[in-house]
This record gives sequence, C-alpha cells and structure tokens, in this order.
Amino acid sequence: MEALLSIDTRQTAIDKYPVRRGTGSSYFKSGYTDKLLNSPNYRDESTTLILKENIQDDNLIRLREKFNIEINKFQETSKTLANKVFDHSVFYLLGILPEKITVEVTDDESFYFSIIKRDFSIYIEEYVDDGEVIATVFRDGIKQNSISGTIESVTSRLQEVTSY
Repeated sequence: MEALLSIDTRQTAIDKYPVRRGTGSSYFKSGYTDKLLNSPNYRDESTTLILKENIQDDNLIRLREKFNIEINKFQETSKTLANKVFDHSVFYLLGILPEKITVEVTDDESFYFSIIKRDFSIYIEEYVDDGEVIATVFRDGIKQNSISGTIESVTSRLQEVTSY
C-alpha cells in the first residue's frame, strides 16, 4: 500500500501540511485544492455575491432566533402584529447589508435593532403600533445626524449614508 502512495513535500495554502497523493481508493487528497480556491476563475464576482448572500442568510437566521425569544414580551393580542411588522422591517434592514444585526423588544413593545456595518454603529427603534422609526448613527464612535420616518425611508437613507 505504501508503494502506491507518494509524498508531495509542497505546502498548501489551506492546511500548510505536506500533501499525500496516491492511487489507493482508501486515501486520496489533492495538493491542488488551494490552486483552485485561489484562482481567479474560482473567485469570480458571482462567488463574492454568494458569500454575501450567505452572510445575510446567517444574519437572518440569528435575528429570527433572537426575535422568537424576545416576542414573549408582547401581549398575546399583539404578537401577530409584531410578527408582521418584524418581517416587514427585516426585509428592509437586510438591504443595508449589515455585518451584524441584533434585535431586542423593549418594555413599551417596540423593536430595538443594533446594526454594525464597517465603521458604522446604527441603533434603530421601531414602534410597532404606529410604524415610527428613529435611527441613531455613529461613525467611528462619533454621533452623526439621526434619521426618522418609516422603515422604508430610514433604510433608504441609511444605504446612502453607509455606502461611501
């Protein structure tokens, strides 16, 4: 069996360990995986878009899990409205392409979103009953102008502000 395996002493960019190649069916590892992953043909624009979509999917999953815990702060009669408003808001908030986003439900039954995108920290409070949204924006720890309005108008303005 050892005669079928040869040792390749090159280091890969992925695991930095010597790679073995052989014809045995029980053991085969290609030493060219790093070449494929780092090639311009593999890392094209569509791959970057797929990676960004996966980050947004992860954000959405974590956000939904946190919301499912926080929704118990709502009275039973307003949970349906809260779910509807939350889903609507998240659709627009993920359009900002945040690196990290969390949600809390306040004692007065409003949503409090915390968003991090590059050097921006954004805190958004949305009142479920009337749809009013207030966003407080910090860039590198320095407070910027606050933004208020509907979720659509606030997220549109935030996209402009954070896309420098």
